[in-house]
Amino acid sequence: MMEGCGLFIDFLFRTQPLRKIYLRAPEYNLQRFASVIEVGAFRIEGRLNEHRFYDGRYWDEIILALYLPQWREMRKNLLSVLGEW
Repeated sequence: MMEGCGLFIDFLFRTQPLRKIYLRAPEYNLQRFASVIEVGAFRIEGRLNEHRFYDGRYWDEIILALYLPQWREMRKNLLSVLGEW
C-alpha cells in the first residue's frame, strides 16, 4: 500500500503544477502519521477545532501538507528501499 501511495504522490507532483498536497485526518488518527510528521515530511498546516464527532466526543480535524521539496527528499530514500519506479 505504501508503494501505491508513493507512486500516486509522485505522479501528482510530476504531472501537475503542485507545490504541496494536503491530507486531512481526524485527531484520533494522527498517531498513524506521527513518523512522517516527526521527520518533517508532512507539516501540520491547520486545525478545525471540534470538527468531527466520534466515540462520544468531538475531535479536531488536522490538516497536513506535503511540500514538493520534502517529497523529493523522501523519494530519494524510498527509491533506495524500493528500487527505481
